[in-house]
Amino acid sequence: YYRQWANRRNPIFLYGPSRSGKTTILRGIEDYLSRMKGVRVIRLDAEDLVAELVKSIRISGGPERFYDKLHDYDALLVDNIWVLRGKPRTIEEIFILFKTLVDKGKLLVIAWDIEPETLLQESKTIKELHERSITFKMKPYNAKNISNFNTYFLSPPFDE
Repeated sequence: YYRQWANRRNPIFLYGPSRSGKTTILRGIEDYLSRMKGVRVIRLDAEDLVAELVKSIRISGGPERFYDKLHDYDALLVDNIWVLRGKPRTIEEIFILFKTLVDKGKLLVIAWDIEPETLLQESKTIKELHERSITFKMKPYNAKNISNFNTYFLSPPFDE
C-alpha cells in the first residue's frame, strides 16, 4: 500500500505562512508511516539536514556517508527548507539528493514558508522536482485544512 501511494505523486510540497500547520502535518505523516510494517521514515529540519551533510563531508571527505544513511529510509520529511534560500550550492546539492531519492521511489515531503516561485528560482533541480510534485498551499492553521490534507494522504491509492 505504501509503495503504491508514494508512486502516485512524489514529492509533496507544503507551503504557507508560519503557524499554518505544516510541521503538524509532517509529524502526522511521520507517525502514520512509522506504524507501517517495514517502512522507515525520518523527519529533519533543513538546518539539521545541512549540519549532517557538512559533518559527513568533514569526517569522510564527501557527502556519500550522509547519502547512504538517507537511502536507508523509505520516506524523508523535511521542514523549513526555506532557510537554505540564498545558498545556491547547498540548495543544489540537497535537491540533487532529493531527486535521487524520489527517483528510487522514496517518499519526499518538503515544507517551507515562502511562495514556491521564490524557491524555484534558486535551482534547476528544484524546478524539475516541482514539475512532478503535488503542492499544498496551507492557510493559517485550522482543523479543516489539516483534515483536508489528511483525507488526501490517508486515502487509498489510485491510478493516474
